[in-house]
Amino acid sequence: MYYVPAGIELQPRLPGFGHPELPGLRERVANDRPHGISGQKLLCLLCMRLRADQGLPPAPVWMTFVEGPHHPVFRHEDGRSPHAEHTPESNIHKALKDREAATWTAAGATEVKVEAWRPRAKRRPDVLAVGARLTVAGEIQHTTLTPTAVNRRQNALAAAGDRVVWTTDRDSADVAFLRQVPHLAVPALDDYRLYRHDRTPQLNVISGWTVFETQRCGWSDMWRGGSTRCPITERLEPCGRLHLYPTLNPHAYRPDPDARFPCGSSPDLDHLLEGILTDRWRPYRVGGQRTTWIPTTVYNDVVGERGGSVEAAERPRPPAASRSGGTRVCEQKATKRSTADLAYLTEKFRPAQPLGIAPQTTKPQASPSPVPTAEAPAHGVQLIIPGMQAVEAGALELAAANMAVFVEAVRDRARIESDVRGYTPEVGHPVRDAAADIDGRFGWVLPVNGRDQVILMPGVELVRLRDTEVSAPCLFVNGSAWWWNDAVSMAVPIPPRRT
Repeated sequence: MYYVPAGIELQPRLPGFGHPELPGLRERVANDRPHGISGQKLLCLLCMRLRADQGLPPAPVWMTFVEGPHHPVFRHEDGRSPHAEHTPESNIHKALKDREAATWTAAGATEVKVEAWRPRAKRRPDVLAVGARLTVAGEIQHTTLTPTAVNRRQNALAAAGDRVVWTTDRDSADVAFLRQVPHLAVPALDDYRLYRHDRTPQLNVISGWTVFETQRCGWSDMWRGGSTRCPITERLEPCGRLHLYPTLNPHAYRPDPDARFPCGSSPDLDHLLEGILTDRWRPYRVGGQRTTWIPTTVYNDVVGERGGSVEAAERPRPPAASRSGGTRVCEQKATKRSTADLAYLTEKFRPAQPLGIAPQTTKPQASPSPVPTAEAPAHGVQLIIPGMQAVEAGALELAAANMAVFVEAVRDRARIESDVRGYTPEVGHPVRDAAADIDGRFGWVLPVNGRDQVILMPGVELVRLRDTEVSAPCLFVNGSAWWWNDAVSMAVPIPPRRT
């Protein structure tokens, strides 16, 4: 805004309102009453600029300076919400903004500006870095915004030709408002000084990036809720080829050895910011309502298998309206199985026990198993996983040996997820629960991240549990059946948020 008595433009987000050579400027503005229309001392230049862009005649828009509940703020006289540029920044906001600017400067940006006005976007991003290939706009978001406001700002900056990256210190479970835009979430720290590079050289990023591992078709796809459908054909029958699957394992990432900021145990903030500036990381839209950063080395292969583009990831769409006839999420996302899928399932699985149902502790009354007939529709077939059936001649000694190996695998998985999500893993010792034994599986209770995980371990050789065939005996984790690798993942819950 414009301070009329001194004839200067004020920048509330800069030290000394943008005039460090004028000590006491803030106190002078605060005490120079009255403000607003009666005082005619503070003009909103943003509103006047927007009026000019819309072809409207010039008209003064007067403001007042007030002390808010958390910090001082410049407010429109007519009660409209203040512009983001008129709200002084928190110490956390300033620390993250300074870190981004310093990182991009050290990474080789030809020019780095803070709070630079972008005429085409009609926005003022927190940090603007000009690299050899890209112009990157950095937005720091310490407080929560509505997804609509985020999308509007993202689209404006992207339309101006900027690659936009949002950085927030909100916890991974509290960044839903940024899901649609390319973002990086760092841990919420109590002291803003911990965000400085000299205090935390490698600042962990708990969400916003994804790496990939190469696996044979039929691998569990975490982007599709653990589905084993082929990423290319969308069919349940494996195609037999190798595909790229998203993973939380940071060791699957091969960082650039020449990076100015080397990658630690997992991609940290400085490494990712440098990669974004040098086009080594690109935004990718997952499904339709979530965006993540993925390595450029696999970008073309991922797009070739799953579709998408950088342009689609940089332009968030409004939330999809619910379809008529389906008000619940399960109805909106319901799809019909193809004939090929039904044929494959009917041939592969035989009626024994419905998919996803834990073994019953009491013997049900005998009833004829449904058998598909020429008159029965294909969608009436019950889908069965052979590995869920009772384990013949299960031995407690074998189950105990398997459980020891399983606990170590859970510890390794917890360490990996703790590096990614930014928490301290807690895996206790298994406690035998003989009352849970059933059908050749033996019960244990394993405390993981403050929650008891009930494990039913088959009493068979370990090599059978790790087999990739559908006949491999399933473990049961909290009542649900999973093969070995998936059971390890399901036994590691995200710990509750601590305040």
